[in-house]
Amino acid sequence: MTEVRLLDTNEVDAVSALARVVWQATYPALISQAQIDFMLADRYAAERIHAQLDDPQHAWWVAQQDQRLAGFAVEGVGCEVVRHGVTRFGDPSVQQGGQACFEYGVRRVVGEVDAR
Repeated sequence: MTEVRLLDTNEVDAVSALARVVWQATYPALISQAQIDFMLADRYAAERIHAQLDDPQHAWWVAQQDQRLAGFAVEGVGCEVVRHGVTRFGDPSVQQGGQACFEYGVRRVVGEVDAR
């Protein structure tokens, strides 16, 4: 079963490391290694994630499957936008981790928009 919840500060390094795994598995055929390195440093460095955890305009979510980090999602102002402001990534070796975060985040964001 996949559990989706807000990212805890003690998990930031694990999310930053998972971002590297995901980007290295996904993007080398699409963009240069230099661009991958830039994006990881710009968007997924532990310092930036920690800063965004304290920012009410951002929310970081994690998915755990069998007590293992399976994916993460970020939503908010200034994020790379993928449907309704939610960016999601999953560990390539774990089924549906990023998708679980994405679906949860979309339901949450759409619900907030619909409630307005």
